[in-house]
Amino acid sequence: AVKLYRRVLADAATRSVTISSVGLLTNLELLLRSAPDEHSQLRGVELVAEKVALLVVMAGRYPSSQRAECNACGCYNGADRASAATASAASSYVVKHMPRTVRMVFLGGEVGENVRTGEALESCATRDNPCRHAYMAYRRDSFWGWAPGGRSSWDPLATLVAIRGASAEREGLVECSDCSGINDVFNGRNTWRRGRASNQSYLVLERPDVAK
Repeated sequence: AVKLYRRVLADAATRSVTISSVGLLTNLELLLRSAPDEHSQLRGVELVAEKVALLVVMAGRYPSSQRAECNACGCYNGADRASAATASAASSYVVKHMPRTVRMVFLGGEVGENVRTGEALESCATRDNPCRHAYMAYRRDSFWGWAPGGRSSWDPLATLVAIRGASAEREGLVECSDCSGINDVFNGRNTWRRGRASNQSYLVLERPDVAK
């Protein structure tokens, strides 16, 4: 994954890249720590600073989490202690060491779990539609997560925001307007530390009625 990241970034125009992070942040940590190679003479952190404009991260809860969140801690789905510690440390490292030139926007679990997608596909998409098939299979086979409206939209919503912006699809999302500060991530939990304006912000579900 790191070699692919480095090759793609090396070939990209300056500050032209947007990254949507929808799982553990271990690959991004390794990218930031990476050494020069055949693709670029820049260290990973330098390469990211030169090529990446925006990073949207689905992790944590905002403004603060009361418990560890799965993408930030890596401590769910049967992960052993060592794996969880690696994932948690990666989350802290990426947030602390991402270059200040890269805008970071965080989407918390509390947003994704309240935006439901999938159910409408049963009536608005044909049976051979791959998205419809995936959601209907999930509804049929999953033991958790389906509710009126469909499945929670953590990862798809983060990617949509990365591509189109927070309000492009009128899903009731906005970037927090009065939350200058930084995200402090430790042991899979996060706390928003208010302070001076930074390169970091988080998303707020302003219109749950629209999102649902």
